[in-house]
Amino acid sequence: MGLALEVGMLADLIVNDDEGAEWFREDLKKLDGVLAKVGLAAHAEPAQSAVHSTSTYGYSGLHNLRRCAAHLQFNGSLPPPLAPDEQAMHDPLYTRYSAEFVDENNGAEPGTFAKASTRLFDHLIMHSDAEGFYVPQDFARVIISDDQAYGWVGSSYALRRECARVAATLELPNDLLADYESERFSAAIRETQGAARKGWSLFKPKPMPRAPWEEHPIAAMLCAKLHGFAEHSIRTGALLVFC
Repeated sequence: MGLALEVGMLADLIVNDDEGAEWFREDLKKLDGVLAKVGLAAHAEPAQSAVHSTSTYGYSGLHNLRRCAAHLQFNGSLPPPLAPDEQAMHDPLYTRYSAEFVDENNGAEPGTFAKASTRLFDHLIMHSDAEGFYVPQDFARVIISDDQAYGWVGSSYALRRECARVAATLELPNDLLADYESERFSAAIRETQGAARKGWSLFKPKPMPRAPWEEHPIAAMLCAKLHGFAEHSIRTGALLVFC
């Protein structure tokens, strides 16, 4: 089990799950109430749409990507690859990023924009890792939604920009950014994990230098997936749903 991404959820549910479609429509009403409070247009989720869905390497994949973004924010560079016994979600700069946002917006009413800041990755990082929405409308600051829409609401446009910024630092080739299901991601993940298990010593040749995305292949794959699904959301007019 883990996080999945879907664009075109209502269209999917109408065909495959009538009860689920009604449940989803209720969520859309709550989302529209939040959007109205910040002065944005109601979201018109298409009842007929191309459906896109994908898995995301459990939940850890997203945290790997967010860890890279947090290091870019505070250090201007990517972090070192995770050691086998490290977890991305416990990285000090990642937790610092979230803590600063929460402190700044403590007590904010549901249906308000987060306070303006110099942070570059709020739409990527300040969103539930298990559920919630990105809306195909362009707004700069995350919407505080509390329980009305799963905590925070992001913009598909802003998410695409933020992922593009991380992708540039990862030196992720454009063909891989556009092909989030490429086997090259899986191969790079296997190679990185194998190298971590074997380690390196003075008695073995030092590995050849690799591109930054190959040093962070899980983060790179998630970056491509979120970028691609934000594109699907913008093109189809459907929500990007975390589920």
